[in-house]
Amino acid sequence: MKRRIRHRFAEALTPWGRRSFYSDVLAQSPRLIVLSGGSPQYVSAVLLHLLSESPLDNFDAYHALWSPMEIVGVFCHERRVNIIPSAIIDQDTMGSLPATVQPVHLKGPHTAWPRVSHRTSRLLAIAKYAHDEMEARIKPHIITAEVDSVRQLLLRLVPLQSSTGSKGGKIRHFFGGSLTPTGWVDFLPEEFNDLEVRISFQGTFGLDHTSLIRWFGERISFVGYDVDFYHCEWDSSHVDHIVAPSLKLGVTLATAPHALEPRSSDISIDMRHWLSPHHEDLLPLINTFQTGINQTLNRLYEETASLVNSTDLQGIDQDVALLRKVLNESLILS
Repeated sequence: MKRRIRHRFAEALTPWGRRSFYSDVLAQSPRLIVLSGGSPQYVSAVLLHLLSESPLDNFDAYHALWSPMEIVGVFCHERRVNIIPSAIIDQDTMGSLPATVQPVHLKGPHTAWPRVSHRTSRLLAIAKYAHDEMEARIKPHIITAEVDSVRQLLLRLVPLQSSTGSKGGKIRHFFGGSLTPTGWVDFLPEEFNDLEVRISFQGTFGLDHTSLIRWFGERISFVGYDVDFYHCEWDSSHVDHIVAPSLKLGVTLATAPHALEPRSSDISIDMRHWLSPHHEDLLPLINTFQTGINQTLNRLYEETASLVNSTDLQGIDQDVALLRKVLNESLILS
């Protein structure tokens, strides 16, 4: 099996501020390397060098929502080790950290890590209001029998039981993407490119299809398979996409802003068949939804435009060597 680096968002901008699944990420391994010091750019450069010098290891690379091309943490699958800067670990997760923690102080220049203001994130509440109102207006017109038929179709795609028996599979939580200063960014295409079975929900948003996708993911986990849940960027209670790696199966919500390029072999579910004839005028709400997102983007760009990027990489070779040494020790101890 060839080496793979998966790129992910474990954080996103929401109507309630920055939200993250880093507590879930930390729970995936018994060992944690906590980085202190260094600017976001310096940390990213150190981690990228580490990945390039570890050709035999598979990694999850976690990206920053304020600068999506930079990585702020990694998880090494073979060594079961997370490397995360202390600057992005929420205080409420400190009590649930793994028992074995290795602090590493970087030699690079220390700068303050950016934060998204609460006022900016609250602009997304405009979009959420419009989405929730559309859902409320459409719900009475949903044909239950049509949804039930899709549920049965999904069930036929999953073997009754995996080799793990009744223990159940693990569910990992990520964000499908996030609003960033450069617009909507996600890494979903690379997750779906290698899947043999892809199920695509086609149609407008506003239907309660995310509940069906979540239900299907939980069902897959219940019979013993690991599943990755990708939550909605601006409402983390919604699950928009799931991937079951061992089954090479994935489900995606193919609506903007995270629509994937369809394949002819995809199983396409047209959600327009779920609705009985109705005359709800949703155009004003759709415009309100887009206005909220556009205002958030403008404000986010203004807030991050003044950030100073540190290009001082002095000491990076020593820090990469130190991290590689700690990783090798963790392999011996695991």
